[in-house]
Amino acid sequence: MDDVNPLRAWFLGPKAENSDLFEELILDTLRDAMYWRRNYFPGDVPILRRSNQYDVQEYFDGLEENLTQLLADLRQSFPFHSPRYIGHQQSDVSMAGLLGMFAGMLYNSNNVTPQSGYVTVDWEIDACESLLEMLGYRKPPNIPTNEAQYSDYENQLLHEFGWAHLTSGGTSANIEALWVARTVRYSALAIKDAAEAERIPLKVKLPSHSLAKNMERDIDHVTEEQMLLLKPNESIYLLARFINAIMNKEEISAGDAISRGKEMLAASKYSPQRGFFEAAAKFPPCLLASGASHYSVRKAADVLGIGRDNIIFVDTDDKFRMDPSDLKNKLAAIKNRQFPIAVVAAAGTTEEGAVDPLHRVVGVRKELEEEDYSFWLHVDAAWGGYFRTFYSLRPEVEKEVVRRKLSEHLGVSYSNDMTEWHENIVRLGRAEASGSQQDEKVKVLRESLSRTLTSTDSKEYYTLLKVAMEKFRQLTRKSYSSRDEIHRVLELSQEDWVGLVRSYVREDVEISLGKYTRAIMCEWGDPEVCRALYNFPQADSITVDPHKMGYIPYSCGAVAYRNDRIRHFVEQEAPYITGATPDMLISLPPRHLSWHEGQRWADRKRKVESFGPFILEGSRPGAAAAALRLSTQVMPLHHDGHGRIIRASALAARELYEWFVHWQDISSANSFEADYEFLPYQGQNPDTNIVIFGVARNGHRQIDDINRVTEAVYRQFSISSELGEHEHSYSQPFFLSITEFKEPDYPYSTLERLFDRCRIEDSMRYKDPGQSLKVLRATVMSPYIVALRERQSIFGEFMQELDKAVRAVISGDQ
Repeated sequence: MDDVNPLRAWFLGPKAENSDLFEELILDTLRDAMYWRRNYFPGDVPILRRSNQYDVQEYFDGLEENLTQLLADLRQSFPFHSPRYIGHQQSDVSMAGLLGMFAGMLYNSNNVTPQSGYVTVDWEIDACESLLEMLGYRKPPNIPTNEAQYSDYENQLLHEFGWAHLTSGGTSANIEALWVARTVRYSALAIKDAAEAERIPLKVKLPSHSLAKNMERDIDHVTEEQMLLLKPNESIYLLARFINAIMNKEEISAGDAISRGKEMLAASKYSPQRGFFEAAAKFPPCLLASGASHYSVRKAADVLGIGRDNIIFVDTDDKFRMDPSDLKNKLAAIKNRQFPIAVVAAAGTTEEGAVDPLHRVVGVRKELEEEDYSFWLHVDAAWGGYFRTFYSLRPEVEKEVVRRKLSEHLGVSYSNDMTEWHENIVRLGRAEASGSQQDEKVKVLRESLSRTLTSTDSKEYYTLLKVAMEKFRQLTRKSYSSRDEIHRVLELSQEDWVGLVRSYVREDVEISLGKYTRAIMCEWGDPEVCRALYNFPQADSITVDPHKMGYIPYSCGAVAYRNDRIRHFVEQEAPYITGATPDMLISLPPRHLSWHEGQRWADRKRKVESFGPFILEGSRPGAAAAALRLSTQVMPLHHDGHGRIIRASALAARELYEWFVHWQDISSANSFEADYEFLPYQGQNPDTNIVIFGVARNGHRQIDDINRVTEAVYRQFSISSELGEHEHSYSQPFFLSITEFKEPDYPYSTLERLFDRCRIEDSMRYKDPGQSLKVLRATVMSPYIVALRERQSIFGEFMQELDKAVRAVISGDQ
């Protein structure tokens, strides 16, 4: 696959290569906004006539002078646009993102409500539905365009679908997700309390009974502790069942039942409206996360009244991934003593880009659910969320993959000529036919296959193909063509996806410097990472930051929920914000069709709800929604769209890792023997696109010496602006960032194998108070490194600069 051309077209370019187009589009955007202003009641009197402009010229001069100074100051910024910047998690942003943000700012919409963001609220819904699909959640059903579609639309509303919205960033998204988790978990206590007080008959299904029929218990036979340990979805749907039970018992309308239910819940001693403290005192809450988790988890613990001391840190392995065994042990140790509001898994830790084994965390939850012990699972994918684009194939590509898989299963040759491929299947069916009426069954099979040729909808295509393969099964009666087996073949399994992703993110790369040349097969995608990403849909909530790997300007974060009904738990009333009230019995998405039985179809109403009553933040820029929507339109969130950028970034990081691994051989081949060694701390290919390493002098493997050299090298790859001084960056050839590992976030047990692998002699000193390990960090998210590879070796130049800096430090010059 040629990733280079789209990368050249989607970005302004490190040398502003696409400046002519960008300038033209910026001017078009600006002029269009000016025309819009002039044409709104064009007869209105202007505030300033040309003859009066001289009177305010001094103010114009002040604006121009101050802007000139502002622009000069901005040139002291770090060159995030350059492939030479591989420091923090910042890079260039797409032209679509910039243009969308600029256009949105000119209109200054507020996406708190459609009243103040009439256009951009719709765009946010569009863009966030794309995020939902990328993350693996089911998006809300499309609004029907005719009356015949309404029955199916109403049926789809009864099934689970997701909800997502934009935030200011990953921190607010994480805090909100945990706020929602806390409210949902502890609301179960209020529902039990209210149901018992008002004698509302209500059934509850414990986690171990989730797949069994007729295994529900009366709520008064379920303990309060058990209520706090229900499956998240059981807690969520319990609210709707509570309202329904009130409606049936009191024989009142759904609307009256909702009002009555709210009154009952408000009267409970566990009502969220009364505060969290009484419930927390009786049932102490906690959070579980790895020590490598983002510090926003600690902020959330403070803000939500949980307290940082009640975060239980789960051990990580030597790849900086959460240890599922330790998670299980720690959950077991606190059972009935502390109650987990959520387990927070990371998909791309800030320091290392590590991806926690989400599939194994899901496995731990399933095991514990057999003991009636479940928990909310939140994924902080602020960094790694966009790697899920590898799991979104264009429909025609996915169809071809499935057809090839089916052909292999049946043992027939595959052809892109669908008529010929169908005939191959028919020929096999005739050859292996059994039973009576074979000619008729062959005819039915051929007709059934031919119906798939005219299908344009993916869902319909798979339905028709399954019907055709059922006809094939009936014709052959072979064991390999049982209904269940054929249906499994027509769906891509987890391992199918692992293979597809790994084959997609792979390329031959040549590492060449001077007399050294080596061809390397660069392949991203440790199978454990691929499986973790595949299991995103199992999470209850996910944070993702479009302003990171989405290449959208700041600020543009997002939080997504697996079940839209969580909005019922956090709804706030604001008299100045109007919008439809969500129905607790039939969940209506933020954008839905309002149509009552007996009402004419022509009188149907399309309603868009406000975001404000359901989110942690209030006012939010419509410009962010404009940026994300335009970006997802230009670079769709599938493997062949935005996935090209993620692929290029992942492979570039993989290549840089190889440069570190082979540096000793490179230096030997070029006769500049290195009297030092780079220490790739991950010990394997990066999980995402962050490479961490240290520097050690030959014969000096003590922590203090490694820290001294590493920190001194870092100073050669930064400018004094980081230290509060102002300095232009023009003379700085490359940029790195630095971090440190220290207890308790990174316990000795996590780093023990790292210390052994790097032959650190006094590793036990790491346990000393105040001791740490300094770590250099290269964040390889630039979209340009791959595009420049044929003409310029960015990494070759970087490694030479790094070599020069290390030698200067070792010789004592720095």
